[in-house]
Amino acid sequence: MFSNPYMMIAAAVLATVSSARAESPQRLAAGWRHSVVVDERGGVWSWGENRLGQLGDGSFNASPLPVAVRGPGGEGRLADVVAVSAGTHHTLAILRDGTVWAWGNNAFGQLGNGAWGLQAHSNLPVPVLGPAGKGVLRGAVAVAAGWDHSVAILQDGTVWAWGSSCHGQLGDGVRDSNRWSTHPVQVLGLGGQGRLQRVGAVACGIHHTIALLDDGTVCAWGGNWEGQLGVGARRQSGRPETRHSPTAVQVLGIGGDGILRQVKAIAAGVFHNLAVLEDGTAVAWGYNGGGQLGEGTRANFWEGNANVRQVPAPVRVVGPDGQAALEKVAAVAAGYEISWARIDDGTLRSWGWNVFGELGAGLPLGVNRDRPQLIRRGDGGDGEGGDQPLLGDIVEFAGGVRHALARDAKGRIWAWGHNGFGQLALADLMDRTFPVQVPEFSESPAKPPQTRPAGKPRRRTLHDQLPGDARRFNVRDYGATGDGVHLDMPAIQAAVDAACAAGGGIVLLPPGVYRTGTVRLNSGVQLHLDEGATILGSTNRTHYPQQGLIYADGARNIAVTGPGVIDGQGQAFTSRAWRVQILYLNDCDGVNVCDVTTRNSGSWTQHYIRCRNLSIRGATVNSPRPGRNNDGIDLSGCEDVLIEDCTVISDDDAIVVKSQSSDRVNRNYRVLNNRVFTYRGAIKLGTETRAPYANLVVRNLEGWGPKAIEIYSVDGTELENVEIEGVRAHDAQAAILIRLGARLRPHYFQQGEPIAPGSLRGVRIKDVQVELSDKSYREILLEHGIDNAGVADCRRYPPRAGFISGLPEHRIEDVRIENVSIRHPGGGRETDVFRSVPERPDAYPSSSIFGQLPAYGLYCRHADGIQLRNVTIRTENADPRPMLVCDDVKNLLVDRMNATAASPRFPVIWLIGVDDAVIENCTAPQGAEVFVAATGTAPALDRIRLQANDTRHAATPLRRLAPGELIASGLPLFRETSPGLVVMEADQLWLVEPMAVQTDAERPSDRHIAVATPGSREQGGAYGRFEISTPGEYVLWARTFGPSAESDSFYVSIDGGPPSLSDLDQLGAWHWTAVRNRIEGKSAGRARTVVPLEAGRHTIQIRNRESGTRIAKVVIVRKDLPFDPERDLSSPSWQ
Repeated sequence: MFSNPYMMIAAAVLATVSSARAESPQRLAAGWRHSVVVDERGGVWSWGENRLGQLGDGSFNASPLPVAVRGPGGEGRLADVVAVSAGTHHTLAILRDGTVWAWGNNAFGQLGNGAWGLQAHSNLPVPVLGPAGKGVLRGAVAVAAGWDHSVAILQDGTVWAWGSSCHGQLGDGVRDSNRWSTHPVQVLGLGGQGRLQRVGAVACGIHHTIALLDDGTVCAWGGNWEGQLGVGARRQSGRPETRHSPTAVQVLGIGGDGILRQVKAIAAGVFHNLAVLEDGTAVAWGYNGGGQLGEGTRANFWEGNANVRQVPAPVRVVGPDGQAALEKVAAVAAGYEISWARIDDGTLRSWGWNVFGELGAGLPLGVNRDRPQLIRRGDGGDGEGGDQPLLGDIVEFAGGVRHALARDAKGRIWAWGHNGFGQLALADLMDRTFPVQVPEFSESPAKPPQTRPAGKPRRRTLHDQLPGDARRFNVRDYGATGDGVHLDMPAIQAAVDAACAAGGGIVLLPPGVYRTGTVRLNSGVQLHLDEGATILGSTNRTHYPQQGLIYADGARNIAVTGPGVIDGQGQAFTSRAWRVQILYLNDCDGVNVCDVTTRNSGSWTQHYIRCRNLSIRGATVNSPRPGRNNDGIDLSGCEDVLIEDCTVISDDDAIVVKSQSSDRVNRNYRVLNNRVFTYRGAIKLGTETRAPYANLVVRNLEGWGPKAIEIYSVDGTELENVEIEGVRAHDAQAAILIRLGARLRPHYFQQGEPIAPGSLRGVRIKDVQVELSDKSYREILLEHGIDNAGVADCRRYPPRAGFISGLPEHRIEDVRIENVSIRHPGGGRETDVFRSVPERPDAYPSSSIFGQLPAYGLYCRHADGIQLRNVTIRTENADPRPMLVCDDVKNLLVDRMNATAASPRFPVIWLIGVDDAVIENCTAPQGAEVFVAATGTAPALDRIRLQANDTRHAATPLRRLAPGELIASGLPLFRETSPGLVVMEADQLWLVEPMAVQTDAERPSDRHIAVATPGSREQGGAYGRFEISTPGEYVLWARTFGPSAESDSFYVSIDGGPPSLSDLDQLGAWHWTAVRNRIEGKSAGRARTVVPLEAGRHTIQIRNRESGTRIAKVVIVRKDLPFDPERDLSSPSWQ
């Protein structure tokens, strides 16, 4: 079985297919951010990220186009390659002669060439040494590459590994953070007895390794934080026991019953594994945060408990219906929180978290699926659904961390998912949710487009000067190596403890890289990082007794300073379970954070809880990697805070003030002269808002991509006295979002505390300039040359100017907004004006909480004392919506609020139920039919005053409407055909999408209106006006067609009155329906709709209720007239 190297398949890191019964070696490999392919002549091509030389082309330059891997010493091309494997940042290859070559990152000796260290990486292939470092490794038939280790199977069925032993991933019995091997060591047998033999396939995760034996069983070794070893044990808490093992252990059977048997293929993801059984079904175990185990219980990955997030024994992968098992599986692959499978018919399936489009099914970015999805090509149109052609005839595929590759029977290579570093061979660096074809390889490829290099940090003036009389404690004097490989945690902590014992002092980190877990700061200690000094977070959770890299609790007079860097290596942790924060300070007094850079956090980058006298100046945060809640600077219950001259680049909110319990009061903040890059909140109060907020001042804040200002009270807090001044936001998603809600999370309230909404009052916002756009966050970071921009979110979001929205019984009070300029791209639809804006009191507050708003500018609701002064909103493209909509607002002042364009159909300002409003010094733009429309009743309507406005361009300065009266102007007008009779052709009404004019195939000359899109219930409508000469009671008729019982009703309303829900009289034929209003449900009966009308003009609204209901004509006739539409009206369309 082990004599023929071409019958084996290599298993790449974190995904690539492996099988003991493969018919050809693995010739595709996908790593963290790069891709590798073996061509038909045995040459190797690679593309993507290359900062550590993982492309093997002799350079350290990234390439979005395939480049040839060079030969040894850079001579010619690497040739005679039969298999490849891509690790996180290194690559392995097997040559025809059975030797193994490696290139890329070599910090822990994972290249196996006898070297190690941060400067030991190689951008050219080097041979892997033999055991004990003698000669070269020979007889290799399969290789697998992990985060910082490598594994090979030899022809005799033994397994050899090299690289880091931090988690026991080498399987040689060693689990030591200061031990690694720069040459192959033999993997021991089960329980450390003898040597592991008769191995047919191997696969590497980030901290673990799995192997398939020739008897169909599977063993595993290394880290077990998420149950990825498959040993099945759980604590009483429900989480897996962390039974790490530096030697092989057997993977248990399904549900922990017996031993897993009859396995024919395996794959390892970052924290989970997959296996294919002989019967064609698949099983999975390990981390399940994104539904990547495919067992069907993680449809919403924001919910659920540890019992489904960490699964320590195999479970079956379900089929698309979520019930029966997925069948006819030929091979599998696994990534970060994603899994793939190839079916016997050559098609592919995927399941898990679609952060970058790695599902390949055209689904929106950010969603997850916990059951298999069909992977489709993207050449059949845009969007999700069955209209796209299947990606078929796949003979080989490989999965990376966030992207995948596949080769079809014609030799074409397809790629999809993350492309932030060009790993899909697309130079635009944008992700793809469908597979795209990789260009053909060329010895002289076209020069890839030049991308802007990563920007240098702006020159900073250091805010902190080391006091000359303070005692210094150099960590090198306590044993720190600063080589980035050895664990320096004990030495750094010893220096901190010594400084504290001496009554305080400066713990100095000179230039170097210091790998460490939690460092606990004690009172009186200043941790200072010199220029060139980096604290590097360990990837081993054992090194974190607290969930922070730099941690303090109850300390006084502490500081973290200097121009150095603290790197959390957050990408090495899961995105939903246990994660590390970089600065985690609780209940501290006298905290000084100056000049330091914190980056790559696993969670909130800087987190301060109940801290007092806190100063953060000149700090830089760089944490754009998509995760869950990767905020920049988080403050919870802090007092007397200064945040000044900081730069924050974050995947989530940039500067955010929170409160999760009633004792976390936020008071006396000054946030001055900061700049942020984010696609979430630039400055955000909330969402956790339990204790009072008071006296917060924000001045001179500049942001790129953000929701500029977010102010929320949704968990019972009293929020007041907030001043925000001098905000500039570029390519922003939203300008101003203010929300008083009633989410009221119960666990934020102590026993006996009343659970009730809070208050929001006293907000002052002035001097704000916002340019809205739908540009993706990654595009923004790339344009500005931000380091690590390729990991950023690639989604586009609809821009919204903003809202001020309280609750009917809990109103926002006293908000003043002054000197604001907003540029909006426009593009809204007329249908948006008619949307009923939901209240959603308990919803998570965000810019999309209410969906598309009826105003392109500001939407205000349930508020008292709103002042809008000198506010200008410009639209770049046509937008029919009003500039301002106010609903249930009292004491409103609109002074010098101007729009640059208007729709002739809708007002510029729409006031609904507004009492006591003054509109003054405003200018009506050209094209405005109505300047202000006010809907309501007297006497409130009489308290709406317009004064000193320029309304020359508006035909109607103020239009008063009764409740429910249609707001649109310029609707088609139908006149009587005879006294008391109006006949309206439905196709001449004004239509709101998705209502549209249609024809029947058998009678193309006949026209009617309908909503054809299935499932478009309650969407779309038709509007018009009619004129009658005599008053009286009127009834309605409609010429209708209903194809089924699911398409047999519609709404009709006259003059904005209550709509009649009318059912059709017949199905399957055109007929006249007498409009009747359903009473208490369909079975309870129907009453003929009778409408009393005065002589003059009236409006009619026909709204869709069930898609498919067709309407050709509508008749309004006086009730006392003897009228029969079949008798009195004749037209070919009625016969």
